[in-house]
Amino acid sequence: MTSSSSPSRKALSKIACNRLQKELAEWQVSPPSGFKHKVSDNLQRWVIEVAGAAGTLYAGESYQLQVDFPEHYPMEAPQVIFLNPAPMHPHIYSNGHICLDILYDSWSPAMTVSSVCISILSMLSSSPAKQRPADNDRYVRNCRNGRSPKETRWWFHDDKALSRSSKNVINPNHCIYQISSFDSTDEKSRMESAGEVRHWNADVNGISIHVAEQGPADGPAVLLLHGFPELWLSWRRQMAALAARGFRALAPDLRGYGDSTAPADPAAYTILHLVGDVVALLRYLSLPKVRPFPLPSSLSDS
Repeated sequence: MTSSSSPSRKALSKIACNRLQKELAEWQVSPPSGFKHKVSDNLQRWVIEVAGAAGTLYAGESYQLQVDFPEHYPMEAPQVIFLNPAPMHPHIYSNGHICLDILYDSWSPAMTVSSVCISILSMLSSSPAKQRPADNDRYVRNCRNGRSPKETRWWFHDDKALSRSSKNVINPNHCIYQISSFDSTDEKSRMESAGEVRHWNADVNGISIHVAEQGPADGPAVLLLHGFPELWLSWRRQMAALAARGFRALAPDLRGYGDSTAPADPAAYTILHLVGDVVALLRYLSLPKVRPFPLPSSLSDS
């Protein structure tokens, strides 16, 4: 059985591999009720059988979820779709795409495959009717050529998904969305001008700090500091936007995160140590002026 979305994928990072191996081990010991992982040697793609909960419209029915993990999981959400045939549900399109906030903007690195499965089963179980979204045909038509649901920009209101009709009237119980594309020549050109992300390490303040950099080296510097539990990757979209406008975007992994040194002593993580690392990094870069923007966890992937 093939999927309706086949994104081009990069190999999993070391952090992603370790996290998925841990999740898989926990799943084997205590799988979420109603789900069965189909064993394979592909760690980057999981196929999961879903059994409809008793006492719901889906009781006695069985479906399959396909979960594709990106290079930087869990900092980036996995792609989750239903394989054909997808269940009839107001938030599930016939191509298997799921309109559920935690799969997109509300994703958190603290979430797991198990918690995603439980949320999807809860969404199914609470449905009052078996029906497709009112705009199913239009959405599926616009998602041709295997477009990923993560390329769709979803909006959510009061924890309910909404959709616009052809007359621009909000229709409850469905999804507002916008199919992302690079149809705009100016937008495509601007994003391409951002250039590749460069990675390097600086030995400062007694540790090694990993830094991701994008944009012209002689541009005005913007220092982007992530929060908990995140990495430089939290800033990837802002980095591209800043770089495309001529800024030099710098996003370090703070001590204990990502590819930066993680001291064994818990006492080495005080605010004085963190501030000292940033000050030492600025001196290492010989920057006369920098603009720091600490990132609230709730806004890390906006």
